[in-house]
Amino acid sequence: MVSQSFTALPISIMLVCHDEALRLTLLGWLAGVSDVQVMAEACPPPDEAAADAPDVILFGAVVLRLRDVQRVAQLSAQCPRSKVLIVSRHVDPDAVVIGAFRQGAWGYVTVADESAATMIDAVRTVSRGGAVLSSGLIRWMLDEIVQAQFGHPSKDEGGQ
Repeated sequence: MVSQSFTALPISIMLVCHDEALRLTLLGWLAGVSDVQVMAEACPPPDEAAADAPDVILFGAVVLRLRDVQRVAQLSAQCPRSKVLIVSRHVDPDAVVIGAFRQGAWGYVTVADESAATMIDAVRTVSRGGAVLSSGLIRWMLDEIVQAQFGHPSKDEGGQ
């Protein structure tokens, strides 16, 4: 019997981040991770996106804003096989976060809430088609669901 050696290709990353401190933090976290490779730090033009699309677009934002959601939509359209993972310094949960998922984001993690290892695991999960949320966002989303369904906040937020 002939044994075959299989080496998995690294997860290709395109880093899109306009905040220098956050960009350097993310690059530092990704440095030396053997199964992850940063291939670019800006989105290619639409005509080049299909051929060179990364597995994951790591979208960095200090706090997610409406213009960022519009950029997520643009990136998702330009690179349809890529999965967008949003990483922010802080989370300010509101409808903008939901909008990001509606526009194609596969995950959202915050540097303030998560470790480097958790963020790298999020990259791996999203690259395989899974969804990822920071723990603070999960609590907020559950509260939103309870509020929408029952018209009052959850017990943790002052409900009965």
